Amino acid sequence: MIQWLENNSGKVFLFLLFLIFFLLGFQVYLFLQPIGLHYVRQTDSLAFVDFYQNNGFNFFEPGGWFLGDSDGKTAGEFPVLYYLTAILDDFYRSIVLVYLQFINRMLKKCKLLLEITKIKLITLHVLKFS
Repeated sequence: MIQWLENNSGKVFLFLLFLIFFLLGFQVYLFLQPIGLHYVRQTDSLAFVDFYQNNGFNFFEPGGWFLGDSDGKTAGEFPVLYYLTAILDDFYRSIVLVYLQFINRMLKKCKLLLEITKIKLITLHVLKFS
């Protein structure tokens, strides 16, 4: 058991972190827009994340969306949280897109199957009464 915990310590840590996250009820905040007193700070953080995603994920060149002449590059606190958020968002966004494409294909197949079934039923109905 101890050997298993040592080999899977990262997975156990993430599981416990998510468990605490959900037990405390933080999941209600996952899909909210920036709100509250600190919405400006939240939008600045999202700008850092978006800058990383659109500029090659270079950890040592953080930036935001500034309309001046600095190409968005800016200084701030240590950007490890923005960088990790950008990586995780990019990873999970690709998973969600694959999942949505899969669901779309399945729905198209179901729709096609329903159309074929409907044609068969109409044909049987016509043949029955002719």
